[in-house]
Amino acid sequence: MAAPAVAVKLAHTATRRLIQRKARKLALRQARKVAARASRRKGGGAWWWLLALLVVTPAGLLALTALMLVVISGGGGAAASQQSPGAAGLPPAPSAVEGIPGPVLDAYRHAPDYARRFTPACQGVRWSILAGIGQVESHHGAGRPIDPNGDLHARPIIGVPLDGSNGTARILDSDAGRFDGDRVYDRAVGPMQFIPSSWRAMGRDGNDDGVTDPHNIYDAVAAAVVHLCGTGPKDLSDRATLEAAIYGYNASRSYVTTVLAQIDHYDQLTPTPTSTDTSAPGGDAVGGAGRETYPAIIRLIAGSSVPYGVTSTRRTPEAGGGVSYHHVGQAVDFALPPAGARDTPQLLAINQFFARYAPGLTELIYTGPGATCVKNGTVVPCTAAAWGASTVAEHHDHVHVAATPDMLRRIGLG
Repeated sequence: MAAPAVAVKLAHTATRRLIQRKARKLALRQARKVAARASRRKGGGAWWWLLALLVVTPAGLLALTALMLVVISGGGGAAASQQSPGAAGLPPAPSAVEGIPGPVLDAYRHAPDYARRFTPACQGVRWSILAGIGQVESHHGAGRPIDPNGDLHARPIIGVPLDGSNGTARILDSDAGRFDGDRVYDRAVGPMQFIPSSWRAMGRDGNDDGVTDPHNIYDAVAAAVVHLCGTGPKDLSDRATLEAAIYGYNASRSYVTTVLAQIDHYDQLTPTPTSTDTSAPGGDAVGGAGRETYPAIIRLIAGSSVPYGVTSTRRTPEAGGGVSYHHVGQAVDFALPPAGARDTPQLLAINQFFARYAPGLTELIYTGPGATCVKNGTVVPCTAAAWGASTVAEHHDHVHVAATPDMLRRIGLG
């Protein structure tokens, strides 16, 4: 064999061996990651050594590489075991939602991915949970311009100074004004409203640009997932667990109620099986979730500047009691803290907001001074003669709004 041919053959052999060594190292690293995940799930990692032995032999390397290709490509039972615990069994998010800018919705849609990436022990994370919080915290960015990468720096969202006034906590500056521009007190910042100290603990890089920024919707949503999930096992598909997680995000019962109502609204945007037909009090047939209207009622006020809190939506009928619009998902009760406050200006403002939609409402009941009441699209007196004494007495501390699909169609919402 000529010298050049020998040189070429030796070069090919050396190259092949180098590739094999690199492949072994790559496979070994991947095997270590897979084994570590399995160890966390199963409580042991003894089979890691078997994988290591496979990698150090050519035949074992080929077998392991084939196995890895199956896992990566999503085939067979291996793929099922590697699914995101936050995404498993969850319905897909819609491709568009009225009132939510595209980049913001895209960030919400990544919530299950963030759970898998940052809090792998957390299950049940769905887009609607983050959308519910985002709606209450900033109205999904409050109409600010959002860059394609998720930045809201053109008009950042910065809360009031936390100086102890107007019911706020007193929190002295902890970030030298880096995030909130305030060197005296801290302020909640960004579309998910983190205070700087919380951001330092929970901030994550959601858009992989190397920066953790509370004024970036992807980073903010990733951090909100971390906040909700915590560090231990948690299943946010459980209602009680979800309520506790939201309370941890903001320790206010009225906040939890409002956020849950928003989450329920967004959950309705994903098709779900309908339940057995029932009838509303007015004889309007409702076919389960598909005929529920409380999300549309909430949506009316959610786009306004009127402060509100949701205290009740769909309810289960009590034994021996009659069926109300609440029981078929066609009514919402609105109030604001403090709980039980009666005849407040805030309640009147909520009442007057809905009064403008009187033609599309089945019921509007608030019996405080200056209130407007509605029955089947017609304004009526807010008196015992029109509603009954017990109803009048009960509606001084909340505003009751009900609408059937047929009534909502009168104002273009049916």
